[in-house]
Amino acid sequence: MEFNSIGKPVRIRIRVGGMEHSSLDTLKKDVEHFDVFDVFHLIKNKSLFRWLTQIGEEEVLQNLSAINIQNYDNPSTEETEKLCKCFGINDWKAQIEQLVAKHEKNGEKDALIRALKMGAQYPNYAYKLGKLYYNEHSYADAIPHFKTAADNQYEDSKFLAAFCYYKTERYRDAISYYDQIVSRTGGTDSFSGEALYCYAKAIEQVSPNDPRVKEYQKKSAERGYKLADADTEPADADTEPNVNTSGRSPRELYESGCQWYRSQNYKKALFYFEKAIPYSDSLKFAGNCSYKLGQYKEALVYYNRYIRDHGQNFTHDELRQYKYCLTHSWGEN
Repeated sequence: MEFNSIGKPVRIRIRVGGMEHSSLDTLKKDVEHFDVFDVFHLIKNKSLFRWLTQIGEEEVLQNLSAINIQNYDNPSTEETEKLCKCFGINDWKAQIEQLVAKHEKNGEKDALIRALKMGAQYPNYAYKLGKLYYNEHSYADAIPHFKTAADNQYEDSKFLAAFCYYKTERYRDAISYYDQIVSRTGGTDSFSGEALYCYAKAIEQVSPNDPRVKEYQKKSAERGYKLADADTEPADADTEPNVNTSGRSPRELYESGCQWYRSQNYKKALFYFEKAIPYSDSLKFAGNCSYKLGQYKEALVYYNRYIRDHGQNFTHDELRQYKYCLTHSWGEN
């Protein structure tokens, strides 16, 4: 402990969420700035224990010591929940939501991954975490998180889990997930050309003579996915899909949009996202597609509608696109 010139102990202050605290009471009340990462760091370097000892909070000290934290940099969901309860914060999930939103807005990828891992038992966090790994082509790391999301029928997680299994050559697992989609939707109408291609190739690896191989390869080509061994020439990737979407649920339309979006066929993706509105993030992805197509006025309309309904819940790149539309949409003819 430090001493000043006349021998009195210097009162320790801790900083959490950018705010300084000299008492446990002020820390508990400042829920808005309570940052679990900061607290875990203070535990790691022993500063929090010194502070609690000085202010005489023995009960909190004992509760923290009982958590038995395994990894301070990547705490588990259970460890985070117990930590928050030590400071009177029972809605610990709200704290994770706050961290996720902050790190997404600031484009802080490593911190975002840590925050998502703390809530990885929940499908929405598992899905976001899987997407981060997926976008980095870390398919093996993405699989367990897409499985968690898929078990809860979350978004297009079954398609993503199947694709990751395919990319890691776990073909039977890929087929299992694709089969589940077919069983649930009654066919392959919700499949993009890319998904059908992966489905066909996975089946081919397990059962080369299965008639579905050629059937799905042909359908894949018809839906604009170029195949070297396709039976037909691929359709024009810029034409709108000539399909009947009546009877298909918003979830199925959204999943189709996501598949075309990953294939970078933004015109076809936009077609499905428009049909799926207001389901999930359809508005935001419709804005993304319009931006990719250079239609900034339309993109701005979708983004503003999304903000009205969901708030400015954008990734770093999406926020950049939105700001670009704000300054460039009025110059369009």
